[in-house]
Amino acid sequence: MNDLTSREKRRLCKAFIYRPVGLMIAAILTTFLAACTIGGSSSSSTSTPTTATFVAGSKTRSVAIDAAGNVWVANSGNGTAGLAFGDSNVTELNSGGALIGTYVAGSFPNAVAMDVASNVWVGKSGNGTAGLASGDRNVKELNSGGGFIGTYSAGSYPGNLAIDATGNVWITNQGGNSVTELNSGGTLINNYATGTSPDGIAIDATGNVWVINLGSNNVTELNSAGTLLNTVNTGIAPRAIAIDAHGNVWIGNGGNGTAGLAAGDSNIMELNSSGIYVNTFVAGSNPQGIAIDGAGNLWVANWGNGTAGMATGDSNVMELNPAGAVLGTVVAGSYPYADSIDSSGNVWVANKGNGTAGTLTADSNVSELINYGATGVTAPLVLQPK
Repeated sequence: MNDLTSREKRRLCKAFIYRPVGLMIAAILTTFLAACTIGGSSSSSTSTPTTATFVAGSKTRSVAIDAAGNVWVANSGNGTAGLAFGDSNVTELNSGGALIGTYVAGSFPNAVAMDVASNVWVGKSGNGTAGLASGDRNVKELNSGGGFIGTYSAGSYPGNLAIDATGNVWITNQGGNSVTELNSGGTLINNYATGTSPDGIAIDATGNVWVINLGSNNVTELNSAGTLLNTVNTGIAPRAIAIDAHGNVWIGNGGNGTAGLAAGDSNIMELNSSGIYVNTFVAGSNPQGIAIDGAGNLWVANWGNGTAGMATGDSNVMELNPAGAVLGTVVAGSYPYADSIDSSGNVWVANKGNGTAGTLTADSNVSELINYGATGVTAPLVLQPK
């Protein structure tokens, strides 16, 4: 530097001083802009979030993910068990959303769940008659390739189902105010009384069964033998339920459709593992489904007014952190009914829509929320966040 003029020395010094400052400012701006791209979510993802939509069937109501990452969708349809897009059936998509197969499962399938062997259990309300015919109320089991394994009687208007760590299947019977337990072979173990019109169901890490009762606005807790342990009041019209890694129970109250904290509003309620009330949080309008990711964040499917949008009364998906604070809102589709999270952290949403199978926002379809910051979970959901 001794050969440089004084003017050149000053120019080089300025370059060395301002260059790191500029890089620091650029890094700060990059971080800020990355956070803004997901609507204010505290996502750790550095990728640009996207939403993909796939055709599954008519009036999609439930979605589950198997150990291979394939997505199984229960399509309520027109009540006729068949393979057409408007029929009642179950569709399987691969992890990229491509259709693998469509399988006949019966009339008006409401729920789908996977066991540890990746067999698919389908609860269907049918024609109202409890029996083994394809049009009746019952539970059907398919293998991982969609092949028929068996049809089993459950009860009156099977609503939702959950599978415990031993492989036993628990089904809520909305018409019979009870829960039916089948073993892994479909043999009846017993029926247990719950509240009125049981709907959502989840099983905690200790094997206790938590049942949402839509008609009596409460949740009942049963042990693994079906003995009643507890009954806790909820908000109005509870439907969704999920249990986090700490055993806390999260309940979606449909309420009057107005998102708020009043007793009759749409909101999310948290109970601890003993069923003691913790808090109530605003999520959206008429929450129907709750999925919990590996980080403990809640992804709430808000049925809303049928218009896919970001307003609190719209149909959307909202992310809450484990403390109940809203992290972001994402548009998925019309009338989202249920959601599930895959091992990569993508959120799959069943949109009941207008009943027409298609990819338009108002149609019946499945949305995949990609790179929105969810932490993946291992399928099937046994002894982990539901």
